[in-house]
Amino acid sequence: MIVEYKYPDTMAILPSETYVFGLTGNSPTLDFSIVSRRTLVNKVDVLAINVGLLAFDFKQSIYGGFCRKDFRASGQIPQVVMDNTEALISLQVNRLRMAIFVAACVYGVHAKRGHTCVDSPLFPCLSDVFDWAELPNRGFLLPQADCNRLMRHLGARETALKTGEISSFSITPEEVNEGFELADRLLSAASDYVSADPVAMIVMAYQAMVLHGRQHAGASVALAAVVIEAAVEELLFANGCVSGFPGRLRKTALGASISRNNMKQLGFRAMTQKLCDEGIIDAYLKQRIDSLRDSRNDLMHRSQDAVPRQSGEALTALRDVLWLITGERGFELNVPWSYRL
Repeated sequence: MIVEYKYPDTMAILPSETYVFGLTGNSPTLDFSIVSRRTLVNKVDVLAINVGLLAFDFKQSIYGGFCRKDFRASGQIPQVVMDNTEALISLQVNRLRMAIFVAACVYGVHAKRGHTCVDSPLFPCLSDVFDWAELPNRGFLLPQADCNRLMRHLGARETALKTGEISSFSITPEEVNEGFELADRLLSAASDYVSADPVAMIVMAYQAMVLHGRQHAGASVALAAVVIEAAVEELLFANGCVSGFPGRLRKTALGASISRNNMKQLGFRAMTQKLCDEGIIDAYLKQRIDSLRDSRNDLMHRSQDAVPRQSGEALTALRDVLWLITGERGFELNVPWSYRL
């Protein structure tokens, strides 16, 4: 027998070991209050909870309304149930991708406004998500099992509360709202991109940042190179350098435009040179992109792992390229790392 039931439309993530939202003043408490909320342009509802959770309700969006199929009998599992399970995993991956994208926007805005790095970011996986509900007169709630699991991750925040240092980890409601607004603008602009997806680029940049902070330099370099190569190609389209594609950022190239087929044949290095020739990037950024490409090639083709200095430089190049491709300069994704001698 196959049983169908509605799958939950909610998901919450804890994307940092330390950050809280809106906790300032004389006696802040981790009381699960809702600091800010917004319905994004893609109809995803997002809430910032003061303990540092970002909570999402996908009910009205393309990620909502999923029906789960369970096979409750003996024998071979029907293909329709197996397909349903695959669809559910894909759905959850896409939900988590959207959640991390919003977290990256909020953290990036906070870091840029505070002239600092992102503090102790996490890249949650599907086993790290929390279910939640909002009930009249009771506010934001987690199931008991999820609440118990979450409390085990709040040690750094509780210590900061006891020592009076919580404000150093607090993202203001204004910064949260600005992060939500950035996410909305990037989502709204996505349909104007020709060959790249701004959401995917931001998520991968965030992941590259987390890997750099964990000193997985080679993996960070590889991801940064993937994002920059995609952005370099998109920059040619966005600046009118490809015939038949009116530019999103600049209508026509300063030099001769090229066909899409010819552009594809240029390769990463030649596309970067074209951007420099057009004045879209300067010589210093080109040099950093070239250095990143060489580090990526050493990793991929000669098994020469990168070092944290290289992944750190890659993140600054990635930041500058993302600023150009999105037209947004109010966010920055970078993270420090520590070591012992």
